[in-house]
Order: sequence, then structure tokens, then C-alpha cells
Amino acid sequence: MHPALKRIRVVGDTVTVDVSGKKLVLPTRLRETLIGHNEYTLDTDNIADLPWGGSKAFSAPPDNVPGTVRILSGDDCYLMPTDQSAKSKVLNAGYLASKSGLSVDTGNMTITEEFTIQNDSDGADVQVIDDCSSLTNLSVLYGTGVLSLGEDCVVLTGSTVEWNLAIDFSRSASLANGYNFILFDIKCSVSCNLRAILLTTAPNYIRWSDDSRFAIQADIWTTFVLPIKAPSGTTGSVPTDSSGTFNPSNITKLWLGVSNASGDIEISIRQIRVCNGTWVTGEICVPDELYDLIGAVDGAYEIQCSTWDVSEYGSSNFFRQYTDGTLDSNTGKGYYLDGTKVCNVFGSDSDTAPYGAGIYRKGLPGETAALGEHCDGPSTITYSENSGVKGKIGFALYLPPYGSGNPNLSKIQLKFLIYYDDNGKTTFEFSNDDNLSTGLQNLARKWIAVYDPSEHAIDYLYFTSAPKSLAYKQEENGEISEIQINPGNGQIYRRQMTFADLTADGDSDMIPDVLSDDHPGSLMKLLQAMR
Repeated sequence: MHPALKRIRVVGDTVTVDVSGKKLVLPTRLRETLIGHNEYTLDTDNIADLPWGGSKAFSAPPDNVPGTVRILSGDDCYLMPTDQSAKSKVLNAGYLASKSGLSVDTGNMTITEEFTIQNDSDGADVQVIDDCSSLTNLSVLYGTGVLSLGEDCVVLTGSTVEWNLAIDFSRSASLANGYNFILFDIKCSVSCNLRAILLTTAPNYIRWSDDSRFAIQADIWTTFVLPIKAPSGTTGSVPTDSSGTFNPSNITKLWLGVSNASGDIEISIRQIRVCNGTWVTGEICVPDELYDLIGAVDGAYEIQCSTWDVSEYGSSNFFRQYTDGTLDSNTGKGYYLDGTKVCNVFGSDSDTAPYGAGIYRKGLPGETAALGEHCDGPSTITYSENSGVKGKIGFALYLPPYGSGNPNLSKIQLKFLIYYDDNGKTTFEFSNDDNLSTGLQNLARKWIAVYDPSEHAIDYLYFTSAPKSLAYKQEENGEISEIQINPGNGQIYRRQMTFADLTADGDSDMIPDVLSDDHPGSLMKLLQAMR
């Protein structure tokens, strides 16, 4: 090997190399591989302007840097930016930043992150309580008309009385006992509003009626999801009104139809079913250490999360983690995107009740983390084993099923405020495979480099064979301070070179000239001359 290269002695399996620079380059010769770490360092269309980088592209492989969020469980649940322009099981930190959904305040040591989660499923524990294939024991309410069977539905052709017309489905009412939601499909020949009434012992009932929140467009099948246990109110999907003491475990009557309609109309109803919501769990990549207890005031936070309530984020915490390790949730402070309180779907209106949301202790890839003390959700989650940053925090949310008539009930928009430790370090680990985001097997050259684009020096390491593992530590200002390498059976050599302009790109290929294969004086030309 050329004498200008200095061999690095390795004691044991791994060696730590102190470096200084804001760009770590692993040459791949492919723009879409190891985005943010490959030689296309000038690719501002793909690389986010964050201390830890990240990929801007929605379709890019997961970047797994602080702020990347991932669904762990919930088959039909998806993440979206707040503009709901796309949905996926993973949202890259860089992509969220490009959608104004992620920012880093290095002065206050905080990461602010916003995203939406949507449940596209029909719910959990689904039971069809009336398939609408028979007219037995059905009758007409609030008007006059004739019942018949359509294609998989019951049809009422008739006239309204005082703008109402409905069908008595009490034959199936008792089957709704104990569930959180009732769902059904309804169609009407005119535009109108829903009329749905559930009764226990008279005169105890809940009712959705004469309410523009539950609009039906003419001749279009509409699915409504109604929270059976919710107290009545004027926001979200809670009942319009109620009478007496309604017992959701003792339902005896079910009436479905329309309100705010007049004259001769036709109503069709199909697939009346009940279900519960879906638990979705997820994780967010975070720096190595969150806000330290040392020097913190009582009640200081490591994590805060609030929800969007129709027009703004709530001023109170939906769930949170304190610096002493305490985790809790206040689902009376949390709202689904239509304005329904999370606790309402469980029959509660308490501001401190731990219903439908939880937060999990910080952990490492592949670790199992426990649910917080005053939280709701699965008792544990297991963090993904994806390489990338080591730190992860977890959350659980209970999401109602999707209905086209009130689609925002199945969505929740979250705003996380994550406080990280004042040393601000993040450890990023590569994997010994061909993973497009982290795989060392994507290396197309036997070198890596570290440099600061504002300087003239570039530090590089040359390998005689591909390394088995590679990790680096990065400060909150983007400075890379050390690299940890397991060279396997190979050897490592180090040298520094200078170049006039580390950002120059003479052929506009987004690879700086210093890293180009054929530019005079480039790193590759230097290595070729040393052979």
C-alpha cells in the first residue's frame, strides 16, 4: 500500500476513528441508494435540510433518521402528512420536513413533528347484526311507505311526515350490546340528513337526527360510523341529543332512516354491523438521549403530544413523558380529526381518563418496551429492527373504523414535541446487507470520506475489503464526530487531502468534483495514482 496512507490499528473487532465533518460519503454510484450518504451530496432535491439529513422523496426507502415515523401494527392504518396528500406505513423525516411537518430547534433542543394517522378498515371484532336480506319483523316509522328487498338491501319507498322517514330494525337491536360503534350503508333518492335512534328502556335513547354533520347526498351509498357509547353534543360524530339514561349494554330498539327530507322518496339500507376500533402502534426515531433529568425542574418533559381539534392544536397534552420517566395519557384532551373526543367513544367525558392512547418507553431496535403507567393500549410493543438511528419511542392509538359519511372520525392528527439531551448526539448504524437505506453491501468503492463543504480538507478511509459494520455519531449541528468500524478480515488506511472547492460540480451531476471518478485532482484520481 502507498506509504502516504496511514494504517489504522484495530484492537478487537471494532475501531473508533475520530473525525470532523458534516458529510459522510459512502460511494454507491446510484443516486437512489443510501440517499444522504452516497456521493450525490449536492442532491438538494432528495436530501432534506435537517441536522441529520433525511430523504425528501415520499417513495424513497426509509431514511431512519430522527423524526422518521413508522406503523408497527394496524393492518389497515396508514401515516399521512397533515395535508393528507399521500399515505404509507413509513414517513421519512426528510419527507415530513419537505411538507412542513418536521423542524429542529437546536437552540431549544427540540424536534417538532406533525402527521396524521388514518384507519381504512371496517373495524375490529366486526359482527353483521342485520344483512338486510329479509323483511321479517320490519316496519315503517315517521311516515308511510312500502318495504321491499333490493340487491343486498332493504328498500323503503314512501312519503315523509315532518321531513322524516325511517325503518324499525329492532329485530337486531340487542346484538349491538357492548360494542363501541354501529355502522351501516344508506342511500336516499334526495339529499337529506341521517336519522338514527338507539333506545333502551323508554324513554331512554340517543339520536342522530336533523343534523348537518350527517349529510346524505342523493343517490350515493354513504357509510356512517356512529359511536354508541358517546355522550351527546354538537361536534364530531357524537349523538345529536339523548334522553334519560341510555345503557349501551341493553339496546332494545334500532331505527334507521332520514331527516330533513320531504315528499315521496326512496331509502335503501344494507349491512348493519357493529364493531370496535383498531389499535395502531407506531414508533418515531429519536436522538440517542432525550432531555436529561439532571438540572431539570419538576414536571419537565421529554415528550409532549397534542391533537388537532378541527381548527387548532389543543393547548393540553394528549400524552407525555416526564424527565423522571413517568408516562401518561389524558384522552379527554385528545380529539379525532372530526372533533370527537377520544374518550367519548369509550363513554367517558373525563379530561384525565386514560382511554384510547398510550406512550411507550424509549428503546433500541428490536427491544420490547412497556406501556406507560397511566396509559391505554397493548401492554408492550417491540421496536423494529431496522438499522439507522438507535433511539426509538413508541405510541398506541385507538382509531374508529372508516365511514364515507364521517371520514374524519377515523383519523387523528398529532403534534409531537420531543426534547433531546444537550449533547445532541445521534448514533446511526449501517447494516451488513443490501438494504437500500442502510446496507453496506451497496458500497461500490473501497473507501468512505468525511468532509465539511465549507472547508477545503477531505478525510478518507480506504479498506482492503468491505467492512462488516459501520456506525457514526453526529451532533445536533450536523457535525460527524466519530466513526466506528468493524473491518472484518481487511485493513483500514487513512489520509487527508485538500481540494479548492468541495461544492464544485463541473458536469452538474450532483456529485462534487472532488468525489468524481474522472475529475483531475479528485479523490478517485488520487487513489488510482497510489496503486
